[in-house]
Amino acid sequence: MKVLYDQPMENNHFLHDYQRGEPSARQLFHYAGNTQGVQDRLRYLDGRSFERRRLKQLLQKYNDRLHYGERAVTALEKLESEETVIVAGGQQAGMLTGPSMVISKAVSVIKLAEHEQKRLGRPVLPLFWIAGEDHDWEEVNHVNFPVEGHLDKTRFEGNFLPNVPVSEQPFDPAEAEGFVEEAFSKLRETPLTNELRNEVHVLVHSSGSWSQFFAEMMRWLFKDTDLIMMDPQQPEWRELGAPLFKSLLSVPGKINEAVYQGAAERAEAGYGDVEGINFDSGHLFYHINHVRHLLEYTGGAWRSRRSGETMEAEKLLEEAVHAPFRFSTDVVTRPLMQEQMLPVLHFVAGPGEIQYWSLLKPLFETLGLRLPIVQKRMEIHYATRQVQQAAEKEHISFRELLNLPALEQKLQEVKHAALEVDGKAKAAQVMKEMKEAHAALADEWIRQFPSQESFAEENWRRIEKEVRYLGDRLDAEQGRTVQVHVRRLEMIIGQLYPRRQPAERQVNILFMLNEFGDCLPSQVSAETEWKSGRQNIILL
Repeated sequence: MKVLYDQPMENNHFLHDYQRGEPSARQLFHYAGNTQGVQDRLRYLDGRSFERRRLKQLLQKYNDRLHYGERAVTALEKLESEETVIVAGGQQAGMLTGPSMVISKAVSVIKLAEHEQKRLGRPVLPLFWIAGEDHDWEEVNHVNFPVEGHLDKTRFEGNFLPNVPVSEQPFDPAEAEGFVEEAFSKLRETPLTNELRNEVHVLVHSSGSWSQFFAEMMRWLFKDTDLIMMDPQQPEWRELGAPLFKSLLSVPGKINEAVYQGAAERAEAGYGDVEGINFDSGHLFYHINHVRHLLEYTGGAWRSRRSGETMEAEKLLEEAVHAPFRFSTDVVTRPLMQEQMLPVLHFVAGPGEIQYWSLLKPLFETLGLRLPIVQKRMEIHYATRQVQQAAEKEHISFRELLNLPALEQKLQEVKHAALEVDGKAKAAQVMKEMKEAHAALADEWIRQFPSQESFAEENWRRIEKEVRYLGDRLDAEQGRTVQVHVRRLEMIIGQLYPRRQPAERQVNILFMLNEFGDCLPSQVSAETEWKSGRQNIILL
């Protein structure tokens, strides 16, 4: 395995400025990612107090239940030290870990933690926050594998409850095993397949929920690292979150004002709207029989957006203290929960996450908190031997493999270069010239034999068909000379960018494990070097 890398040019205006450290973008955050920003953030964290012993106990309890959690449990001993800080990142609990960008994010968290621990000379722990409170089941209930040149979706068809958080979805090991078997049936049989399948089945039976199955998979794939798994949907974590729930319920007007202010400051800095943010909600969910109800605060009262039921503020405040398991955060308030609980130095985010974090500075300040340093995750692309050989034959550098527009342009150039004569256009021109002459001949036929007018029409259709066929054949014969080049380029694009999107956003990592072994994620983690937003291409 060999790792090459490149630093991409951001197409998005805001992300481009943020990665370059432009003041217009960086002013929306409390800290830059440079040395000064790290030192400022450390001073802030050193001045705060955290329930470190309780944090260690809860995290060790959760990770100790995991089949491969031992190394994480050992690493957590450092958390009691006041010097220990955290690099955090997170994702929804996808089936079989979901798209392989989840692996990319975990590698980013691990590598940044290692980098900072070495540089700062103090303990830095990597932590993966499982967004188990998310209830978008359709987004996580499937995996995609490349099958015969296209992406094949394997969807879990077992029992599920609408609008219930993923961590609380029914988990039947028999149904999960059926899903695993169906997924493996889409993969080609290799010398690694049986061992891989057996390992995943062991993890299924070690799990009590879909989010735990996700955690089991992640710890297995990163068993040679200190990666710590955390599911804040567990009741114990929501007990720790009670003060935040109470704060959000106590000053609902200020919360929304802060979010609106964040959007206004972003707009004033010259950047567009952020999609997916609900500005008019209370940014808090209330759970009734496991179903999440988004709370709204309008006209001085709380109500459920789902049912329309009005809820008394005093009752909600009381439950926030005595029954915090009935509440959970949304995409806006989840960062507040993380900041309140954990001594986070850096938060590793995807491009979409950075966009909505850019709105949160006024919200954090409303609650007396500060944003951690927000770093863009690395991208990881896998180039098989087949892709490498094709790239070499087409004189494409491996770094050029990271540039989809350039690959598509090369493909079009190869196709057009084959057409010395445009057969279709030539055929159309010939038919245009022939049609007038044929019409005169047809008129004579109809004058002589009016009862057989259809024969002239059929004659023209046959002529038109043959001329078009000749034009198409002319194109096909010209194209045949470059077809081998076209096939290579289409194969490269199809493997690296299925549906014209990076494979890491679509293809599940199990496809790669089946070809190269379950040690692949740990190997990638060992071989890569941290740099915010870096594109890594793994030559397999």
